[in-house]
Amino acid sequence: MNENNGGAIATLAADLTTQTVAANFVYIPGSSSADFIKGGAEDNEILALSGNDTIIAGGGNDSVLAGSGNDIVYAGKDDAGNDIIAGGADDDILYGGAGDDFLIGGNAQTWSGDTGHDTLYGGAGDDRLLAGHWIDQNGNDQFDVNEAKQGDMASTLWGGAGNDRLLGSTKSDLLGGGSGNDTLSAGDGDDTLYAGSGNDLAIGAAGDDTIFGGAGTDSLDGGAGDDVLWGGAGDDQLLGGDGADRFAFGNNVGDDTVTDFDTDTDTLDLRSGDFGFDSLDDILAASGEAVVNGQEGLMIDLGADGSIFLVGLSLDDFGDITLLF
Repeated sequence: MNENNGGAIATLAADLTTQTVAANFVYIPGSSSADFIKGGAEDNEILALSGNDTIIAGGGNDSVLAGSGNDIVYAGKDDAGNDIIAGGADDDILYGGAGDDFLIGGNAQTWSGDTGHDTLYGGAGDDRLLAGHWIDQNGNDQFDVNEAKQGDMASTLWGGAGNDRLLGSTKSDLLGGGSGNDTLSAGDGDDTLYAGSGNDLAIGAAGDDTIFGGAGTDSLDGGAGDDVLWGGAGDDQLLGGDGADRFAFGNNVGDDTVTDFDTDTDTLDLRSGDFGFDSLDDILAASGEAVVNGQEGLMIDLGADGSIFLVGLSLDDFGDITLLF
């Protein structure tokens, strides 16, 4: 993404000493004070130094280094450019526009420094949101995960419309996908992930995560830790990972599959749904062995609300399932 201005961050970082920019960019410097900076319709390179700055990048494919301080950066009203915005140190709020934007909570072209407790909003477009630092090591002007260093302060990332990719910090983050087909990747920490309305992939890591499926056909992966995974309205796949996980389902859940339910450690939570189950016998009567996509397992029929398929289990395992209803 950001093929039109991906190299501009590297150029702008070099400009700190040379004070020169490419001819097709407008260079807008800040100061060590609290600045208000507003770009125009051109492709802007904006460098704000220290201070609590407010920046409006404007139209075009813009590159912004907000520097240290608690900064607020807007891509610009109705901006359809593909922007790169790096918040720098301290607690920043970054807003993307209608283009395919890359929002970096920390620094660009260095992995050092404080990232802060950042809040990133992607907006429309296929955006990349990173709670951390980024270096374009291979020089392809594209975001690759191995070029990112996750931050060490809890952050909030919201993708918005479009097919977005979100990468959280190593602390307890809040990640939300929005309306596109999004990928949400949390780091270590007790994270909360909202898949949104598209066909999303939401991945936890170490820590006790809570992951909510949305309206689409989602894949939820809790990772290590004692996680809570909520099946959404689509036909979702849920993988708890290591730890004592709780798989929770409500009304209109769709036909969901739990791929690694462990009767020794995991819990099946049906308390949020009105499924008409008054006893364990009612749930047993709605259960049967089935084969789905070549996999054998235990199917629990939820009637009009959908079903839950527990891969690898059979009716003989029913008595060992920890059930909440």
